[in-house]
Amino acid sequence: MKKISLNIESNPDTVNLADECIKALCFLTTLPPVEINGVRQAVKEALNNVIIHSYQGQYNCLIDLIVSFQDDHLVISIKDSGIGMDPKLLEMDRSAVVDIDPSNIDQIPNGGWGLYLIKELMDNISYHTEAGIHTLEMKKFF
Repeated sequence: MKKISLNIESNPDTVNLADECIKALCFLTTLPPVEINGVRQAVKEALNNVIIHSYQGQYNCLIDLIVSFQDDHLVISIKDSGIGMDPKLLEMDRSAVVDIDPSNIDQIPNGGWGLYLIKELMDNISYHTEAGIHTLEMKKFF
């Protein structure tokens, strides 16, 4: 197993830097470009969720981004020490509202779309908290 860790600040500018790193790391796999773009989007959504929700918009808080290369998949872990999230949010099902009428945006519920996208773009996600450190783990199979 190969692993790389990045420590970034909770700042939207660092999300773009992390995205470039994820893009480069994904090119070391056999993932097709469309899947690489999905992984990148999932990571950006997860990092933005940490900044906005866990750290409540505070800049300069620490986020650990760890990418592990397994035989047939990537494991991307995002760790923070902010407020964290209710794990039940992972159980929210937005599939019923994916087929929406674009002329009626009032029918689209607010919030929760970042996690929905992460769940759709990645093959497996989990979340846990231990000793005040919150970890979102995302897997993508090759």
